[in-house]
Amino acid sequence: MLVLTPFRNSALTWAQHLISYLPPSITSVENFPRFVSEYSLPEGATDKLVEDRDKYPPDHVETFRGNIDDGFRCGVKVTRKTAKMFAEFYQADVILASPLGLRTSIEKDGCVRVSLGPFLLCALPPSPGDRVRADTSP
Repeated sequence: MLVLTPFRNSALTWAQHLISYLPPSITSVENFPRFVSEYSLPEGATDKLVEDRDKYPPDHVETFRGNIDDGFRCGVKVTRKTAKMFAEFYQADVILASPLGLRTSIEKDGCVRVSLGPFLLCALPPSPGDRVRADTSP
């Protein structure tokens, strides 16, 4: 499963929800403390949006608070007894990525192949047609 999120803070929230829905048979989540530290604000950093919350609209604060790095990808592997963050990208069951992080992977590898059970997701490099702008003005 591919989950695209714009920022690391959104990926962290999504991962926390994913973990809360794992079945009771999964007793541990490997590398989760590392995931939290890398996808949260760096230690000692303050979130100015949260401090000056009255200066910004609530939806702006909700979207842009926390770690807003937009170049990341992380594989999550789920087995019967454990879940593992930072799993091998091509062997992951779930991929958390930003559009920029996924695009970087595509440009680096030429084609990202991700095994999704019996399916294969192959994201090909963008064609020139994806940059065409439809201009309907005379």
